[in-house]
This record gives sequence, C-alpha cells and structure tokens, in this order.
Amino acid sequence: MFTGTVYSKYDRRPLAGIPVSDGLNITTTDQEGRFTLEGWERAHVLHVGVLTRGFDDWFLNIDGHEGDYDFFIDKVEVGSDFCFLHTSDTEIEGRRVIHWIDFLRDKVKEEKPAFFINTGDLARYDVPRHLLVMNSDVLNCPVRYTIGNHDFHGKEYGEQLYESIYGPTWYSFDCGDIHFIALSIGAGDKPSGYRWEDQWIWMQRDLARMDKSKKVIVLDHTHCPDETGFHPTIGEVSLDMKKEGVIAWVFGHYHSNFLNDYDGICNVCTARPDSGGIDSSEAGVRKLSISGHTFSSEMLYNMPTVPPCDEYVWQTALEGRVSYSTPLAVDGDILVGTFDDGFPKRCGVYRLDSETGAVRWYFATENGIKNNVAYEDGKVYVQDSKGWLYCLQGDNGSLLWKVKTPLTRAEFTMSDVLIVGDLLVTGKQRHVHAYNKQTGELVWEYAFPSAEPSPARFVYDKYRRQLIVSAQWRAMAALDIDTGECKWQITDKPLWFRTETPLVTENWIYACGLDDIAKVDPVKGEMVKVVNIGKRMDVSGAPVLDGDTLYYPSAATGVIAVDPESMECLRTFPTDNAVLFSSPYLFGEMQTVEGSPIIDGDELIFTASDGNLWIYDKHTAQVKRKIHLGAPSMVSPLVTDEALIVADFAGHITKFAR
Repeated sequence: MFTGTVYSKYDRRPLAGIPVSDGLNITTTDQEGRFTLEGWERAHVLHVGVLTRGFDDWFLNIDGHEGDYDFFIDKVEVGSDFCFLHTSDTEIEGRRVIHWIDFLRDKVKEEKPAFFINTGDLARYDVPRHLLVMNSDVLNCPVRYTIGNHDFHGKEYGEQLYESIYGPTWYSFDCGDIHFIALSIGAGDKPSGYRWEDQWIWMQRDLARMDKSKKVIVLDHTHCPDETGFHPTIGEVSLDMKKEGVIAWVFGHYHSNFLNDYDGICNVCTARPDSGGIDSSEAGVRKLSISGHTFSSEMLYNMPTVPPCDEYVWQTALEGRVSYSTPLAVDGDILVGTFDDGFPKRCGVYRLDSETGAVRWYFATENGIKNNVAYEDGKVYVQDSKGWLYCLQGDNGSLLWKVKTPLTRAEFTMSDVLIVGDLLVTGKQRHVHAYNKQTGELVWEYAFPSAEPSPARFVYDKYRRQLIVSAQWRAMAALDIDTGECKWQITDKPLWFRTETPLVTENWIYACGLDDIAKVDPVKGEMVKVVNIGKRMDVSGAPVLDGDTLYYPSAATGVIAVDPESMECLRTFPTDNAVLFSSPYLFGEMQTVEGSPIIDGDELIFTASDGNLWIYDKHTAQVKRKIHLGAPSMVSPLVTDEALIVADFAGHITKFAR
C-alpha cells in the first residue's frame, strides 16, 4: 500500500483532485491532498497525473523509499489553445557536443509551447547524460520523455535506469481540452521488468477515469499496435481508440517525418532534430497546435537563413515544399510534386508554364509527393507518401483513376513511380508493386523481409529486363520486370545501406553506400570492385557517367569525379556547408548534394543543400558560376541553352538566365 500527500511546491498547500498512480492503480487526492493506493507487485515509480514545470517533481521512485510519498509540484495551467513541440531519437551516445539543443531552445523561445516531448532513444549508456542536455531548465519549458528501445539499460530490469532518472514509462496528464497518455515501447535492448499487458490495463483504467469532454493524444516511441485501424487487442485488453476519443498517436522510432490521417486519428512521426533521418527526412522538430479538440501540425526545420535569391527571370511559390521530386520537363511545361509533413495538408502535383512560371493546373493529393512524378502519352503518374497511386490527365490535371498501394508498417513511402512498358512500378522499397498503366490493376508484388524507406529511385535495367531496387538497411536487389521474381540480392556492406540511386550501364551497375563505392555485375549480383573512398556518399541522387568519368553526388564533399575502372577519386567539386541536414545521421560541416549532377558540354551543373546552384568546369573543377537560390535544393536542375530552372526546399520554382 502506498500513501502520501500532494502539495503545491511554493506555498505547501495540499492539492485536491490530483490523479496519482503506481503504474496499474489510479486514485485521486482528497480535500486534504491525501491519497492511498492499494499497491502493485511490479510497481517501481509513483507519479501524479498532471503537467508540472519541474522535471522531477511529478514522480517518486519506490525502491529505498520509506514512509509516505509526498509530492511538491508546480502545476501548469493551460488554456484550450496551446502548442507543444515533439522530437525523437536524439541518440546522444558518445557525442561530446550536442549542438542541436540551441536549435530547440530557439524554437521554444519562438513558439512558447506548453511542453516539449522527446519520445525516446536517448540512447544506451548515455541515458543518464541526456538529462543534463535536455531538461525543463535548459529549454525553459516543461520537458517530458517516453522510453525508447535503446533506453532499456537497467541492471536488474530494462527500465530501471530510465525510471530512476526520467520517471515512469507510462503516465498521463491533462493540458487544455486534451488528455495526454504517454506509453512505453514495451521492449528494448534488455528485458523489460513488466508484462506487455500491464500498461494497457493501466491505460484502460486511465481512460475510464478521464474527463469525457476531452480528446486524447497518445505519446509513444513507436506506433499503435494496430497502426491504421487503431483497435489493438493486447492480452485480454481491447481498446477502440476512436471510441475512446484518440485523435493522434505521436511517435518516433523510424527516424522519419510523416503524418497520415486514418478516419480522424493521425499517425504523427517525427525524425531527429540534428541530422537526416534513416529515410533522409530533413532535420527538425514538430510543432503541434491545439485549439479545443482540433489539432494542426507543422515541421520546424533545423535550417538557418541563407543569402537571398539572385536575380531571376521568374519565381513561382507552390503550396508545400519540394524535397526529392525532381522537376520534369513536359512539352514546354514543368511537372513537380510537393510535400507537407504537417496537418492539414498543403501538397500535390503542379504543372507550370516554363516560359512564365504560371500554374497551368494543380492537383491536391491526400499526402505529400516525396519523389519523382512520371509522364507518358499525355498522362501523369504519381504516388503520395501514404501509398495512393494517381493517374492524371496531363493537359488539365483531372483524375483518371487512383489506387491504394498496401504498404507495410506505419504506412509511409518515399518511392517514385517508374514507367516500364505497360507497367507502373511503385510502392515501397520493402514492398514493391507493379500496376497496369492503363487500368491501375495489380500485376505483381514483391516484399522484402525487412527494409526501411529512402528516396532512392527504382531503376530499370533494360539490358537484362530487371528492376534494381534499393531496400534501405537491407539490400540492393534485382527483380524480374515481368514477374517480380527476385533474381539476386546483395545484403553485404556497403550496399545494404541504400539511400542512393544506382546507375545502370550496359555492363555494370555503379552504386555506393556510406563511404564506399562499388562496381556490380548486373547478371550475377556480385560486387566486382569496392573502394573505400573515405567520403560519405549516402544521398538520393545517382552518379552520372560522362565518357571516362563518373560524377557522384556526395553527402559531405560536394560532387566527386571517379575513374570508372579503378574507382579512384579524380577530383572534387566542393560546395559551401549544408544549411539543411538530410543524409542519415550526418550533421556539421557537410557539403551535401542530394540531386544527380547534370553534364552540359564542358560544364558540371548541380544544386546543393547550401542553398546554391553551382556551375563548374568539369575538366578543371574551377567554379564558373555560383547562384544563390534563397533555400537549399535537393534535386537536379532543369538545364536548357537559355535557362536554368530549379526547385528548392522552400517550395519555389525559379528560372535563371544562362
């Protein structure tokens, strides 16, 4: 049995009506601020169910405690309109300098959130040090956490270390008209001290006691066990999240930025604040704004200002942003897709007049376009990040048909659409689908046992009629284009790390992973030559072969010229430092080029994450021209004899004179 009193921190006044829990049982303090809990054999932490300004005033560890459990809290009062900030997977293990905390502090100062939530993976043996980096005093706002799978590092049971520092691994509190429930991922690097059902029994009891005038937002390291239906059954506990008033499930774990709406409940995932996500999601934090029972969201990217745009012929601002969707030239016009990782969505497909920049038509998609738009025979084909495949009429943007591609896990993709004869290849690197181009009917599909999303494009090997798939954290593979049968896979390092799009030639496949470049036999699926080039190469673009030279975009060294026989570096084409981090796990002084470079005569032309467009002499690596874009660009430019047309991350399409 646990007893105690909850007091106001400053005047020692007893507080009535405060929820108190031991992780299974829940009670409320009486008029004298007193509470009694019957106890639970697996209880390790007692906590109050309110938001407090202090970081550690709202919980008490049971081990070694004697007598009453008295809390002295500084309760936060929040109105019906507020915002909170979300980050995840900060993983400070082994890092001496945590530079991103200044970015977080600046966002708190600008946005004035009710609280900041970090949904875990702090990580491993630096779990204790993370508290010193990110707490309520450092950020000047309440800070709360959830436990990640890499935070299970206690001696006696997995959660022990985390609980001793950060408090309970599941808890709840009210904020405005929202009831927040924080949950545990339930399993990690060391065995849990709890049963998986324990938190769900507690959650059922917590929801039963909740003020029914409120809606619910769940905070967790990972997604709901029923990630799209939101009706999980765990042991004997079955919860209908829609019926219980859940409007959003906020999580991390995948190092991805995305937000999908499923009949009124949103999957909300946020990547890292300091570097690119596993899938090359851009570094930032998420702002979620609440007005009564309604929420909206936007990503706040870790991106300083850059010099303003140089003089241009025209510039058109689109709804949303452009990440890995390279503008496509079509009959004197431009096709491009935009994305929005916030909510409500502002994204879709645009067709612009290349002479004036005027928008000919716009088609709003359900979710963002994070990769290339395809066009053939007067029709536009595009896939959004929720898996909807659209066929549009090219001249006016009207919808001809659409089909939902069934995706795995948290229902998110960054893949493009590739046209091969009568097939549309799309889906996800983990679950590839081929549809009939005319009807949208499924022809074949192939699923990998595991893989992560990435912006790497599907590539058709016309010489051997095979599809080259880059399954991130899994393999580079070849699928038979007619049947989807897997012909070979390379699961060895370095090619299991697949953010980059490979180049297919008649005799070879040129690819890279991390800081290695490789020449691959396209028939046998064997790495013929691998060279550690000593430069990080994990970007989305493909190398370009020009005569006897390969030009590789890189994550840290601009563009690199490579001899295709020896695979040795010939020269480099540097940029300024990136102002937006997108390559997985990389930050700091990075000269990142995400898009494939363009060869135009003797010139090498490419955009960069530094916010510039670069024109080099390809033979001498001398800069011929540097154009300020006003924002980083992550795609190839369109190059003509008279003009350069660039899409940037801010959502601008800009035409510059040659």
